[in-house]
Amino acid sequence: MRRFAGLSVSVFVSSVFVSFVSMMGAAGGAWAQTKAVVAPAGGNGMEEALLPVVTGALRESVAGRGWTVLGAEETEPVVLVAGTPPVPSTDEMRRLAGTASARLAAHVHLTKAKGGRVVVRVRSATREGPGAWEAVEEVPAGDVIPALRRLTERAVPPAAVVAGPPAPPPIVSPGPPVVSPGPPVVSPTPGPPVVSPAPDGLPPIMENSAAQPQPPGGAAPAGAPVGAGLEAEVPLPPVARPLRYHLWVGPMTEGAIGTNRDYYNHLAGARATYLLARQFGFNLAATYAYYSDDPGFATAFWGGVEARIGLSSTKRTSIPVRFGLGFAPLNGAIVKVEGGLLFPLSPKTDLVLTLLSPTIWFLEGGNAVSMNVGLDLSFAAL
Repeated sequence: MRRFAGLSVSVFVSSVFVSFVSMMGAAGGAWAQTKAVVAPAGGNGMEEALLPVVTGALRESVAGRGWTVLGAEETEPVVLVAGTPPVPSTDEMRRLAGTASARLAAHVHLTKAKGGRVVVRVRSATREGPGAWEAVEEVPAGDVIPALRRLTERAVPPAAVVAGPPAPPPIVSPGPPVVSPGPPVVSPTPGPPVVSPAPDGLPPIMENSAAQPQPPGGAAPAGAPVGAGLEAEVPLPPVARPLRYHLWVGPMTEGAIGTNRDYYNHLAGARATYLLARQFGFNLAATYAYYSDDPGFATAFWGGVEARIGLSSTKRTSIPVRFGLGFAPLNGAIVKVEGGLLFPLSPKTDLVLTLLSPTIWFLEGGNAVSMNVGLDLSFAAL
């Protein structure tokens, strides 16, 4: 009799333990269903100091829609692992949500417009499924934060609508499972959508329904799918990464190997580059040169235009192509064409290798042609 009593107690304790674990798992699953991550704000022509403020405001607005939003410290490593660019596509936002184990990802992008105005674009996308929304508004520069809050209501669905009410935890009881007589009931996939109840005041959730165009605001009609009343996503035009620094300065060195006669000149000095855009700018170089064919030291200056052919959409890696005109006092004019590779070492440091640079030296004793190679180290100054 004691043995049977002990067995009953063991079964009861096991049942309680399994039920507790199931409840904890259901609670964790419900929390994950309302978890959201906000990508760092992007900007085109905007002040860098404004972007973290806008990102924080979007986090607060998304949290106001019922989402549990990751903080800045938690988001930064997730963005790095997911490789999220400054202007993410819908698939990249979904990848960010998956990396963060979140249900939804949101992003805001600011574009400077004419007349002191700013185009504010708020977007969100669920980790899976057709859910993707966007809302855009052009406002005065001082109204960016209020506009962001308005747009969040149109572009970010409430967590209760997307996640739905959490399912109750399963009840685990000892003994064999109870099987109902008769054939199993299978719900057909095709056919009219099945409408599930939703919390009071929210549109119903539709299952087995394809994505449908969403009305641009206003109350959702009866039987509308998840996200009804939100603005549907429209294709994003390509937006170039904003130029963070315009002026770059640093030391340079260059070797000139003679091609029409036997000589080697070595130049060392500094170069300044001012970028009007990520792909175009001007540069100026000042060097002190040693001439081996006419032993001695002299100065040489040149400047010109620079174009950069980008090799990456998220980094500054590029092929700089330069054309310059210059002058060497007591010697003559200089004409240069340069091509090489630019590697970013840090956000404020670039390494430039000049791999091919044909140069013509117009000298009193006759013109000289050289093929130059060089090395630049550039630091962001402005």
